[in-house]
Amino acid sequence: MNVMLAEDIGGWLLASALFFGAIIGTILAIVAAFPAKKGNRLAATILATPGLLVGISSILVCGYAAVTNRLIEIKDGLIFWLAITFLPLIVSGLVMLAAWTGNKK
Repeated sequence: MNVMLAEDIGGWLLASALFFGAIIGTILAIVAAFPAKKGNRLAATILATPGLLVGISSILVCGYAAVTNRLIEIKDGLIFWLAITFLPLIVSGLVMLAAWTGNKK
């Protein structure tokens, strides 16, 4: 017997996973600023990597949705995806930049 779900859960499940991943990635990137300030490049890189991965994944999903016209309302959907995408990318990028180009004393 085949089981049929009442609703397709694929879209909102992916969106919620990326949304919560962006929140967690941004928090980890902010925490990574402390080892970066002390000069610990490895710890800063490890803590900032999830934000970069979530940001790149969100860009890929947003690009796919824009190309295939799967965003329900392109303006609202694009603003949502850009908000999810750029915050972890910016914070992780700045932390990694600070970690790898810091002053060497």
